[in-house]
Amino acid sequence: MVTIDVSMEDFSKLVGLDYTLNSEEMDDLLAFVISEVDSDPEGPDENGHTKINIEIKTSNRPDLWSAEGIARILRGRNGLTGVPDLSASPSGFEIDVDPELIKIRPYISASVVKGLKLDDFLIKQMIQIQDKLDFSYGRKRKRTSIGIYNISMLESPIKYTVVDRSFKFQPLQFEEKITVDEIFDQHPKGIEYRQILDPHKRVPMLYDKNELVLSMPPIINSNDVGRVTEETTDILIEVTGISYEATNVALSIVTQALRDRGGK
Repeated sequence: MVTIDVSMEDFSKLVGLDYTLNSEEMDDLLAFVISEVDSDPEGPDENGHTKINIEIKTSNRPDLWSAEGIARILRGRNGLTGVPDLSASPSGFEIDVDPELIKIRPYISASVVKGLKLDDFLIKQMIQIQDKLDFSYGRKRKRTSIGIYNISMLESPIKYTVVDRSFKFQPLQFEEKITVDEIFDQHPKGIEYRQILDPHKRVPMLYDKNELVLSMPPIINSNDVGRVTEETTDILIEVTGISYEATNVALSIVTQALRDRGGK
Protein backbone atom coordinates (compact mmCIF):
# COMPACT_ATOMS: atom_id res chain seq x y z
CA MET A 1 0.00 0.00 0.00
CA VAL A 2 1.12 3.55 -0.78
CA THR A 3 0.17 6.76 1.03
CA ILE A 4 0.28 10.17 -0.67
CA ASP A 5 -0.32 13.76 0.47
CA VAL A 6 -2.81 15.83 -1.52
CA SER A 7 -4.46 19.22 -1.28
CA MET A 8 -8.23 18.92 -0.90
CA GLU A 9 -8.73 22.10 -2.94
CA ASP A 10 -6.37 21.00 -5.70
CA PHE A 11 -7.75 17.45 -5.82
CA SER A 12 -11.31 18.74 -6.14
CA LYS A 13 -10.29 20.87 -9.14
CA LEU A 14 -8.47 17.95 -10.74
CA VAL A 15 -11.61 15.83 -10.43
CA GLY A 16 -13.48 18.60 -12.28
CA LEU A 17 -15.54 20.06 -9.45
CA ASP A 18 -16.24 23.75 -8.85
CA TYR A 19 -16.33 23.27 -5.07
CA THR A 20 -14.04 21.67 -2.50
CA LEU A 21 -14.86 18.15 -1.35
CA ASN A 22 -14.93 17.51 2.39
CA SER A 23 -13.14 14.46 3.79
CA GLU A 24 -16.30 12.30 3.84
CA GLU A 25 -17.10 13.11 0.22
CA MET A 26 -13.50 12.40 -0.76
CA ASP A 27 -13.61 9.05 1.02
CA ASP A 28 -16.78 8.06 -0.85
CA LEU A 29 -15.18 8.89 -4.20
CA LEU A 30 -11.91 7.17 -3.37
CA ALA A 31 -13.70 3.86 -2.86
CA PHE A 32 -13.99 3.66 -6.66
CA VAL A 33 -10.18 3.62 -7.00
CA ILE A 34 -9.38 1.17 -4.18
CA SER A 35 -8.30 4.00 -1.88
CA GLU A 36 -9.42 5.87 1.22
CA VAL A 37 -8.77 9.00 3.27
CA ASP A 38 -6.08 8.19 5.83
CA SER A 39 -5.83 11.35 7.97
CA ASP A 40 -7.71 14.33 9.29
CA PRO A 41 -7.47 17.53 7.20
CA GLU A 42 -4.66 19.94 8.07
CA GLY A 43 -4.94 23.60 7.09
CA PRO A 44 -5.53 25.50 4.96
CA ASP A 45 -1.98 26.84 4.74
CA GLU A 46 -0.92 30.30 3.58
CA ASN A 47 -1.44 29.24 -0.05
CA GLY A 48 -4.96 27.92 0.52
CA HIS A 49 -4.11 24.20 0.51
CA THR A 50 -5.70 21.84 3.04
CA LYS A 51 -3.51 18.74 3.33
CA ILE A 52 -4.96 15.26 3.65
CA ASN A 53 -3.46 11.78 3.22
CA ILE A 54 -4.81 9.17 0.80
CA GLU A 55 -3.95 5.48 1.15
CA ILE A 56 -3.97 3.53 -2.12
CA LYS A 57 -4.79 -0.06 -1.25
CA THR A 58 -3.29 -1.70 -4.31
CA SER A 59 0.38 -2.08 -5.12
CA ASN A 60 -0.13 -3.03 -8.78
CA ARG A 61 -1.57 0.30 -9.99
CA PRO A 62 1.32 2.79 -9.83
CA ASP A 63 -0.69 5.13 -12.06
CA LEU A 64 -2.86 5.79 -8.98
CA TRP A 65 0.04 6.92 -6.77
CA SER A 66 -0.62 10.62 -7.33
CA ALA A 67 -3.46 13.12 -7.13
CA GLU A 68 -3.36 13.42 -10.93
CA GLY A 69 -3.66 9.67 -11.46
CA ILE A 70 -6.56 9.19 -9.07
CA ALA A 71 -8.39 12.24 -10.39
CA ARG A 72 -7.96 11.04 -13.99
CA ILE A 73 -9.89 7.85 -13.20
CA LEU A 74 -12.57 9.69 -11.24
CA ARG A 75 -13.08 12.23 -14.03
CA GLY A 76 -13.73 9.34 -16.37
CA ARG A 77 -16.19 7.80 -13.93
CA ASN A 78 -18.06 11.10 -13.74
CA GLY A 79 -18.27 11.27 -17.52
CA LEU A 80 -16.08 14.38 -17.78
CA THR A 81 -13.41 12.85 -19.99
CA GLY A 82 -12.70 9.62 -21.75
CA VAL A 83 -9.25 8.19 -22.38
CA PRO A 84 -6.74 11.08 -22.12
CA ASP A 85 -4.95 12.27 -25.24
CA LEU A 86 -1.64 10.39 -25.25
CA SER A 87 -0.36 11.72 -28.58
CA ALA A 88 2.93 13.61 -28.65
CA SER A 89 5.00 15.59 -31.12
CA PRO A 90 8.71 14.90 -31.72
CA SER A 91 10.79 16.61 -29.02
CA GLY A 92 13.79 17.43 -31.17
CA PHE A 93 16.03 15.74 -28.58
CA GLU A 94 18.00 12.55 -29.06
CA ILE A 95 19.77 10.28 -26.58
CA ASP A 96 22.94 8.39 -27.53
CA VAL A 97 23.39 5.24 -25.44
CA ASP A 98 26.80 3.70 -24.73
CA PRO A 99 26.76 -0.08 -25.43
CA GLU A 100 28.80 -0.64 -22.24
CA LEU A 101 25.64 0.14 -20.23
CA ILE A 102 24.08 -3.18 -21.26
CA LYS A 103 25.92 -4.81 -18.32
CA ILE A 104 25.15 -2.01 -15.84
CA ARG A 105 21.81 -0.21 -16.43
CA PRO A 106 20.77 -0.85 -20.02
CA TYR A 107 17.44 0.96 -20.50
CA ILE A 108 16.48 4.61 -20.74
CA SER A 109 13.19 6.28 -21.70
CA ALA A 110 12.61 10.02 -21.93
CA SER A 111 10.04 12.70 -22.72
CA VAL A 112 9.87 16.49 -22.92
CA VAL A 113 7.00 18.44 -21.34
CA LYS A 114 6.68 22.16 -22.13
CA GLY A 115 4.58 25.10 -21.00
CA LEU A 116 4.37 24.22 -17.31
CA LYS A 117 3.45 26.83 -14.71
CA LEU A 118 5.15 25.54 -11.59
CA ASP A 119 4.87 26.81 -8.05
CA ASP A 120 6.19 25.42 -4.78
CA PHE A 121 3.13 23.21 -4.30
CA LEU A 122 3.30 21.65 -7.79
CA ILE A 123 7.05 21.06 -7.48
CA LYS A 124 6.44 19.18 -4.23
CA GLN A 125 3.69 17.13 -5.91
CA MET A 126 6.06 16.30 -8.78
CA ILE A 127 8.77 15.23 -6.33
CA GLN A 128 6.23 13.08 -4.47
CA ILE A 129 5.35 11.16 -7.63
CA GLN A 130 9.04 10.69 -8.37
CA ASP A 131 9.82 9.48 -4.84
CA LYS A 132 6.86 7.07 -4.65
CA LEU A 133 7.70 5.50 -8.00
CA ASP A 134 11.43 5.30 -7.25
CA PHE A 135 10.92 3.69 -3.86
CA SER A 136 8.06 1.24 -4.48
CA TYR A 137 7.66 0.58 -8.20
CA GLY A 138 11.36 1.15 -8.82
CA ARG A 139 12.44 -1.11 -5.94
CA LYS A 140 14.40 1.63 -4.18
CA ARG A 141 15.80 2.82 -7.55
CA LYS A 142 17.29 -0.56 -8.47
CA ARG A 143 14.67 -1.43 -11.11
CA THR A 144 13.89 2.15 -12.21
CA SER A 145 14.76 5.70 -11.20
CA ILE A 146 13.45 9.02 -12.48
CA GLY A 147 15.32 12.23 -13.29
CA ILE A 148 13.73 15.62 -14.04
CA TYR A 149 15.69 18.53 -15.55
CA ASN A 150 15.41 22.09 -16.81
CA ILE A 151 15.63 21.43 -20.53
CA SER A 152 16.26 25.08 -21.44
CA MET A 153 19.84 24.57 -20.21
CA LEU A 154 20.47 21.53 -22.41
CA GLU A 155 21.50 20.85 -26.00
CA SER A 156 20.83 17.66 -27.92
CA PRO A 157 22.06 14.99 -28.16
CA ILE A 158 22.03 13.77 -24.57
CA LYS A 159 24.68 11.15 -23.93
CA TYR A 160 23.89 8.21 -21.65
CA THR A 161 27.32 6.80 -21.05
CA VAL A 162 29.73 5.41 -18.45
CA VAL A 163 32.58 7.15 -16.64
CA ASP A 164 35.40 6.20 -14.30
CA ARG A 165 34.95 6.76 -10.57
CA SER A 166 37.48 9.59 -10.72
CA PHE A 167 35.01 11.63 -12.81
CA LYS A 168 33.95 14.88 -11.09
CA PHE A 169 30.72 16.90 -11.12
CA GLN A 170 28.74 19.03 -8.69
CA PRO A 171 25.92 16.95 -7.16
CA LEU A 172 22.63 18.41 -5.99
CA GLN A 173 22.94 20.53 -2.81
CA PHE A 174 26.76 20.52 -2.93
CA GLU A 175 28.83 23.64 -3.61
CA GLU A 176 31.78 22.05 -5.41
CA LYS A 177 32.67 19.27 -7.80
CA ILE A 178 33.61 15.95 -6.25
CA THR A 179 34.44 12.50 -7.64
CA VAL A 180 32.03 9.61 -7.98
CA ASP A 181 33.73 7.80 -5.09
CA GLU A 182 33.45 10.93 -2.95
CA ILE A 183 29.73 11.13 -3.73
CA PHE A 184 29.36 7.52 -2.55
CA ASP A 185 31.16 8.36 0.69
CA GLN A 186 29.88 11.89 1.41
CA HIS A 187 26.54 12.64 -0.24
CA PRO A 188 23.42 11.34 1.59
CA LYS A 189 21.98 9.89 -1.63
CA GLY A 190 25.32 8.40 -2.56
CA ILE A 191 25.55 6.65 0.78
CA GLU A 192 21.94 5.46 0.56
CA TYR A 193 22.04 4.06 -2.98
CA ARG A 194 25.69 3.23 -3.67
CA GLN A 195 25.03 -0.52 -3.37
CA ILE A 196 23.27 -0.40 -6.76
CA LEU A 197 26.50 0.61 -8.54
CA ASP A 198 29.13 -0.78 -6.16
CA PRO A 199 29.69 -3.92 -8.27
CA HIS A 200 30.80 -1.80 -11.24
CA LYS A 201 34.14 -0.08 -11.81
CA ARG A 202 32.50 2.40 -14.20
CA VAL A 203 29.16 4.08 -13.53
CA PRO A 204 26.31 5.59 -15.60
CA MET A 205 26.41 9.31 -16.39
CA LEU A 206 24.09 11.61 -18.35
CA TYR A 207 25.41 14.78 -19.98
CA ASP A 208 24.48 16.90 -22.96
CA LYS A 209 26.22 17.96 -26.17
CA ASN A 210 28.37 20.45 -24.22
CA GLU A 211 29.21 17.88 -21.51
CA LEU A 212 26.93 19.60 -19.00
CA VAL A 213 26.12 16.86 -16.47
CA LEU A 214 22.47 16.01 -15.84
CA SER A 215 22.93 13.22 -13.33
CA MET A 216 24.58 10.00 -12.27
CA PRO A 217 21.63 7.58 -12.51
CA PRO A 218 20.22 6.26 -10.25
CA ILE A 219 22.09 8.15 -7.52
CA ILE A 220 21.92 11.95 -7.79
CA ASN A 221 21.20 14.88 -10.11
CA SER A 222 23.64 17.68 -10.80
CA ASN A 223 23.19 20.94 -8.90
CA ASP A 224 22.35 23.15 -11.90
CA VAL A 225 20.36 21.54 -14.70
CA GLY A 226 19.14 18.89 -12.24
CA ARG A 227 17.35 21.48 -10.08
CA VAL A 228 13.81 22.47 -11.10
CA THR A 229 12.46 25.79 -9.78
CA GLU A 230 9.31 27.92 -10.11
CA GLU A 231 10.94 29.64 -13.10
CA THR A 232 11.23 26.33 -14.99
CA THR A 233 8.64 25.92 -17.74
CA ASP A 234 10.07 23.17 -19.97
CA ILE A 235 11.45 19.93 -18.55
CA LEU A 236 13.12 16.73 -19.63
CA ILE A 237 12.00 13.56 -17.85
CA GLU A 238 14.18 10.46 -18.09
CA VAL A 239 13.87 7.03 -16.54
CA THR A 240 16.74 4.58 -16.42
CA GLY A 241 16.52 1.00 -15.26
CA ILE A 242 17.08 -2.69 -15.70
CA SER A 243 13.61 -3.43 -17.14
CA TYR A 244 12.47 -2.07 -20.50
CA GLU A 245 8.78 -2.34 -19.58
CA ALA A 246 9.20 -0.76 -16.15
CA THR A 247 11.15 2.25 -17.46
CA ASN A 248 8.39 2.99 -19.98
CA VAL A 249 5.63 2.58 -17.39
CA ALA A 250 7.32 4.98 -14.96
CA LEU A 251 7.94 7.51 -17.72
CA SER A 252 4.32 7.37 -18.90
CA ILE A 253 2.99 7.95 -15.38
CA VAL A 254 5.11 11.04 -14.69
CA THR A 255 4.64 12.48 -18.19
CA GLN A 256 0.86 12.17 -18.12
CA ALA A 257 0.68 13.65 -14.61
CA LEU A 258 2.47 16.77 -15.86
CA ARG A 259 0.27 16.91 -18.95
CA ASP A 260 -2.72 16.85 -16.62
CA ARG A 261 -1.18 19.97 -15.06
CA GLY A 262 -1.25 21.81 -18.39
CA GLY A 263 2.04 20.69 -19.91
CA LYS A 264 2.34 19.89 -23.61
